[in-house]
Amino acid sequence: MDRNEYTQFFELLGYVFQEWISPGDSTQESRVVQESRSDCPSVPKMDRLLALHFDKLGVVCHRFWNATFEETKSNISEDVSHQKISQPFPFQEFRGVHGRGLALKKPRSKPNYMINILNRTQILTGNNRFDFIGKPGDSGDLTTDSKLYVMPSATITSELFNNFNSKEARVAKDLAMFVSKLNPEEIRAIGTHDHRNKMIEDLIFEFEKILVVIPKMDGDHLSKDLLHFCDELVRKSGTTKHSYEAAYQKAMIEVRDPDLKSGIVAIQATAEEIWGAPEIRTVHADAIKLLELVIAGVSPQNKLANILVVNHGLNTHAISDNRRHSKDVICGMLREECERLKDECEKLIYNFERKRNGTPN
Repeated sequence: MDRNEYTQFFELLGYVFQEWISPGDSTQESRVVQESRSDCPSVPKMDRLLALHFDKLGVVCHRFWNATFEETKSNISEDVSHQKISQPFPFQEFRGVHGRGLALKKPRSKPNYMINILNRTQILTGNNRFDFIGKPGDSGDLTTDSKLYVMPSATITSELFNNFNSKEARVAKDLAMFVSKLNPEEIRAIGTHDHRNKMIEDLIFEFEKILVVIPKMDGDHLSKDLLHFCDELVRKSGTTKHSYEAAYQKAMIEVRDPDLKSGIVAIQATAEEIWGAPEIRTVHADAIKLLELVIAGVSPQNKLANILVVNHGLNTHAISDNRRHSKDVICGMLREECERLKDECEKLIYNFERKRNGTPN
């Protein structure tokens, strides 16, 4: 890419992020957007995003920009540069702790995730577009830090668009208008998901993580990691459907640029296409039972467990019934169910692919 290979992407991300914080010039519009986000208690201040949500915002910008590039690359006019996205952004999506995130990967090396690249680039250049608030974890990997926030460090003016052709500037403004209507959970949902089979693959990944952790359990109570993994299972298998559907509908309403809109339609399935199949609803119901089983194996005073009970509307009677089992019995039940559901999900991908290709059962 021209200039630094990340520069235009981080400029766009900074502009969209700033517009999310201060959407438009209308006080009334800003108030409406703020109220629409009030159902998300995980981000108490609206001048920042958790690193998790910021990472998903980056996925949205990257995915939608590159989709528009695909829509416009064959455009022909007297001034081609003003009718198309000049080049795609350089990242790829790799599966991480909280689903897929942006990264660059060299052969035989681990993915280098976007937020770590951003932090390193700012340290090396001294050009800080974003501030990180909170103490990073011991690993130095910002993508895994659940208490780290990100906020723009400076106001980005219209001079930003000196580095964009007219088509790119229109797409950037349209993208920012759309994102300004989203709450953090909607950003997370549409930045995590795009197609049914990829969602199922993410579920399989969570099952695999659970099966790795179970043999390492010691002490009287189950690991907090199991709570996080099962929470992700419940979210991805169905709970996040509402947030995804809301974000998708806002994209269809707010996006005006025809190439951006057609690019979104080309790459993003509808919520019904992802979660509507009866088989997926069954997996979601089973994932809820897994989470209830894990919560039965942790201390009744565990704060995260109590939050998850409320957030997912879990069956407290089922949790109480499961508490009669020892930790070893719960681990055995958990392992058996995870292995069964992992196999079921692998069969679902196979069967959905056969159906999509018109192959008879």
